[in-house]
Amino acid sequence: MPKIKKFILLNIIILLGYLLLSWIPSILFSGISPFWPPDALAVFSVLIWKEYPLLGIFLGLYFANILFFNWGINFSFFVAFADTFALLISLLIMKRLRFDFSDVFKDVKNFLIFAVFLSIIKPLVSSLCVSYIFLICEKILYSDLLSFIENWFISEFATIISITPFLYLLWIKRKNLKNVFKSKKDFVEFFILTFLTLVLWHFCFMSPNLDNGIRIGLLFVVILPTVWSVFSLDFLITYFLIALVFLLMFYATVFGFGPYYFLMKGSPIFDAEVFSCAMSFAVLLFSVLKNQIERGQAFNNAMVEHTLAGIVVVKNRVILSVNKRFLEMLGYKNMSDLVGKSSKILYFDDDHFERIGKLYEELTTKKTAQLRDVKLLRADGGYLICDISGGAINEKENLMNAVTVWTFFDVTERYQMQREKEHEYVNQLKKLSRINTLRASVNKIILSTESEKDLFQSVCDLTLYYTRMLFSYIAHPDREDKIVFFARSGNADFLERIDFSVDLEESIIKNVMSYVWNEKKPAYIQSYEEFDVSKGIKEKLLALGVRSVAGLPIYFHEKLYAIFVLASDEINYFDSELKDVLEDLARDISNGLERIELLQTERNLMVIQEALLENTLAGVLMTREENIINVNSRALNIFEYHSINNLMGKSMEILFSSANDYEKLKKVYFDAKDYKKAFINNVKMITQNKKEIYCDIGLRLVKIRDEELAIWTLIDVTDRFNLEIKLHDQARNDPLTNLPNRRALMEDLQYVVARAKRNKNMFAVCMIDLDDFKVVNDTFGHSMGDKLLKEFANRLRLNLRSSDLVTRIGGDEFIVVIEELTGEEYINQLESAFSRMHLAIEEEFELIPGKSVKIGMSLGASIYPIDSTKPDELIRKADVAMYQIKQQKNNRVNWWQIGVK
Repeated sequence: MPKIKKFILLNIIILLGYLLLSWIPSILFSGISPFWPPDALAVFSVLIWKEYPLLGIFLGLYFANILFFNWGINFSFFVAFADTFALLISLLIMKRLRFDFSDVFKDVKNFLIFAVFLSIIKPLVSSLCVSYIFLICEKILYSDLLSFIENWFISEFATIISITPFLYLLWIKRKNLKNVFKSKKDFVEFFILTFLTLVLWHFCFMSPNLDNGIRIGLLFVVILPTVWSVFSLDFLITYFLIALVFLLMFYATVFGFGPYYFLMKGSPIFDAEVFSCAMSFAVLLFSVLKNQIERGQAFNNAMVEHTLAGIVVVKNRVILSVNKRFLEMLGYKNMSDLVGKSSKILYFDDDHFERIGKLYEELTTKKTAQLRDVKLLRADGGYLICDISGGAINEKENLMNAVTVWTFFDVTERYQMQREKEHEYVNQLKKLSRINTLRASVNKIILSTESEKDLFQSVCDLTLYYTRMLFSYIAHPDREDKIVFFARSGNADFLERIDFSVDLEESIIKNVMSYVWNEKKPAYIQSYEEFDVSKGIKEKLLALGVRSVAGLPIYFHEKLYAIFVLASDEINYFDSELKDVLEDLARDISNGLERIELLQTERNLMVIQEALLENTLAGVLMTREENIINVNSRALNIFEYHSINNLMGKSMEILFSSANDYEKLKKVYFDAKDYKKAFINNVKMITQNKKEIYCDIGLRLVKIRDEELAIWTLIDVTDRFNLEIKLHDQARNDPLTNLPNRRALMEDLQYVVARAKRNKNMFAVCMIDLDDFKVVNDTFGHSMGDKLLKEFANRLRLNLRSSDLVTRIGGDEFIVVIEELTGEEYINQLESAFSRMHLAIEEEFELIPGKSVKIGMSLGASIYPIDSTKPDELIRKADVAMYQIKQQKNNRVNWWQIGVK
């Protein structure tokens, strides 16, 4: 009983809703409505409740036809039955195709099933059935039948594709409508897009000064805001905007102050509906694509987050991302505790970190590398043992710069069973790791690092490791007094979200930053009570546990360069002894910057020397400005020089066959000044023996003692270049006759048109088809047919000028392009050319010894610019002319015809 009651209640609601929606258009229109909102309700009901509301839909159609259109009881019954039958047919087919009624917009396939069967097939079947009923009941004339079907179909299609998805989305989001706008940004963007749509619609249809061409152009601009909204707004908001644009256009059409001038012919209401259909379908399709992509991404993320293995993405030994499982393994609560930090913090000690470094060497020869029993450091200070496998996403020469993905499997239990005897050794390593002091460790980094960034980051990391600071960072103010971070470590991510300057009272740790920068002296805050900041900022600091802060100046060439800031969770943490160590540390960092500068200079010299070593793979040249100052032996071999003295001091222009090629290389040189490196492929060069070669060239700019030098790396790719040319030629030629094919014809015709236009000449496109060629194939076989085609192609090519383009476009069809036709003489010139072409078939073709055949041919020609100026149109008209003359081959005077008759 409860199910029966629900069934009856559902159909009564559908019936009343159908009648209510039918009443609205009946007020606006007399007779058949061009816009029938109940159709949207009917399709929506089927999507939600499938076949259960069909009875209510049928009764709604039946009574609506009687009450609002006075069609009579019998006539209304048949029309309602036809419309409901069309809906039932579409529903049954969709079930057969396993349509997912629970989510129309699940994927493109599901949406297209909805669009085809409910938005197209249903209106089509309905319009055909209803038009047949109207016809036999003499409600319409035969002459109006097609127009009736078109209007009925497009009316239903426009309503269903425009309104039904909107109702569907409202239904599935009915419990969460308050969260349609996810942020203020969504609301503002929705308002702007809606306003833009209104403005564009106004200028498209309201201005009487616009001609039809401009009005049509502006009409398509109205689509843009709606399509753009797909990429930023929610489904419901996107579709609301579509419906708004549709209603604006539709009712403007109805009341006659807009699109009456949209097209010169046809119903303006029909035009508006057609436009609405196209726009709605396009935007919905884009929305479904977006939804499908987002679901795919969510699926991939779910796979990563629910795997039993920990996953870490690393670049430059810095952590980019981790999954939840990895956080659980190491005991971290937030991803921000790891992201952006050196991957060194994952490992229990330097030994295990260095073992991972060796895997990078394996990745240069393998796609993946594995390592067992690696000890990781947990957030609580404990450890776990993992088996690790890794691989590079981007394969590069320097894998340290590539993005790598590492998978961690927790094997602690197995390791503990196998390594019980090594327990004492592990404890000893822990003790040894705590022996080093902060300053000694930093000085060790200073002696080994060659990068300012690595130095600063190592200082911050080591400071937290040895002194247990909450966070530390090295920064300096820019020209606008905004803080620029060189490095940071610890819980300092909140600093990015707060805008502060060294001069503002809202500055975090204002006393430290301002004092150090202005007084150029160290500064210390020993208690949170000394924080001279706003109440809100102080609460944030206290929430982080900050109780004391230190700021130390870092100099570079005797100028204040940066400020080193440390924050502790203890009051009076910075005692006199620690102050001395930290101030000495700041001086060591300052000295380290100058040492790094010297190391970089020496490193550049070493790079130059290494680049000039003997290299069997690439030639290397070093230039100062444009003059060669050094080369390696490989470069001498590439350019066939016997001695380095033949090139020393000479301009690189000597290696190029033309000034244009050299100018291209110079442009690459100047473009590389911003990035200090560049690469260019297939550069044409010349050897000492004047042989042309092609090279891939890499360029790197280095600065040594304020002098900029260029290192050129050259790889001889002449064989590869020649192979590419050969493959390109094969793609343009017909394999049977070795004539140019259709692709080559279309490319070359562009140049033929350009020449004719420039020289003010004419040319002819001649389409040739062999007569009775099928008989040859059927009689002698396709191999003999191919032999005939090859012989015909050779004869045709020999009988024409070298400037005439002869091509085979397929089967027994050939196209010949005759250029340089002039004025009134072009007919005579063509007849002369046709005579030479006919020589190709006047002699019989010997297919097998003692057996020859004779064939004919038909030719149709089109003339540029008489017949057309477009290549494809010239080919089409030549084909038509050939077909016309071929139809008359038994009683024709000429075997050729110029132009379409």
